Formats: sequence, structure tokens, C-alpha cells
Amino acid sequence: MAKVRKVGEWSETIPEIKKRIQKHEFAGLVGNIVSDIGPSHVIDLGCGEGRLSQVFAKNDYLGLDIDEKIINVAKTQFSDYAFLVPDDSIFSTDMCIASRVFLEITEKKIHEILTRMRCKWLLVAEPLASQEQGNVLSFNQRSREDYIAMMRAHDLLLFKHMVKTVTNETKEDVSFLLFKKCERNPVS
Repeated sequence: MAKVRKVGEWSETIPEIKKRIQKHEFAGLVGNIVSDIGPSHVIDLGCGEGRLSQVFAKNDYLGLDIDEKIINVAKTQFSDYAFLVPDDSIFSTDMCIASRVFLEITEKKIHEILTRMRCKWLLVAEPLASQEQGNVLSFNQRSREDYIAMMRAHDLLLFKHMVKTVTNETKEDVSFLLFKKCERNPVS
């Protein structure tokens, strides 16, 4: 018998959850990776219109985006979920998700964001520079090694790296880099 997981105010069996998240391939991939870790709360950095929110229980999800108009769209489409334009607050959570958001910002900005995020896990999902991009152009193409070095400055170490082909309008290979927070060794 499948385990029952509390989702918002209703319960679903594991097969029902998988069926729901597989409706949207990319969201389903993110949901599967996150469910393997089992965080109690998730912050979606650069959440846009909130497309990933439906993968999570409404009380376990917070979407952040700097674009107030897009946050209002997300609030309208998914009114049971929490969405905010972040201020200078420090956010603490089990897991942060950065799905196609770091491509659009500088390394300096990424460091500023990660300084304000206190997360045990970070999932970065985007095409990497070493992969074939076809006609996809982005502001900052980074390699796996670039991300490993960047995250190390925030005590985040690469735990797992997967590449999945995602079909939306076109097919593209997306890297899913899962980082885990490692506490620094105390000085004796």
C-alpha cells in the first residue's frame, strides 16, 4: 500500500502525487528530485508565474521573484500559495530552488542572493555552458565547475548532478545540480 502524504488540506497517495506532477514534465522532474530529499519547506527563487508551486503542498512553498507584476500573476493563478517580492530579509528554509534564474544574473548577484538564503539544500536547474545550446542564448553561460566554485563560497557542496532532456517547445538538456550545505569545522 502506498504511503499517504499530507498535501495542503487533503491527502493523496504517492501514485496520485506522481500522476499530478507528471502533467508538467519540468515541474515533475523538479518535484521528483525534491521529494527524494524530503524537505519540509521550499523557497522557489525567481518563481515567475509560480509554475513549480503546484508540485508542493501550499503550506510548504514560498515563491520569490523581483518582478512585482509577475508575482501578482502568480498570486492570481495559484491563490492558495505564498508569493513575495523579496526585501533585504534573511530567508531560512530546508531547500531553495533556482530554476533558470541564475542564467539571467551576474555572479555577484548570485552571491548576494545566497548570502540572504539559509538553506540546507540548493537545487540549480538550467542548461550549462558545456552542453549544446542550439538557439538558446542567455546572459551568463556557466559550467558545472563554475557552479561548484561559486557554491563552495557559501559552504554548499555538490551532492548530485543529473542531466535530463526536457521537451517544451523544443528539446533541451537541462542540468540539475543539487548542492548540500556543509557546516564549517569549528576551530579547536
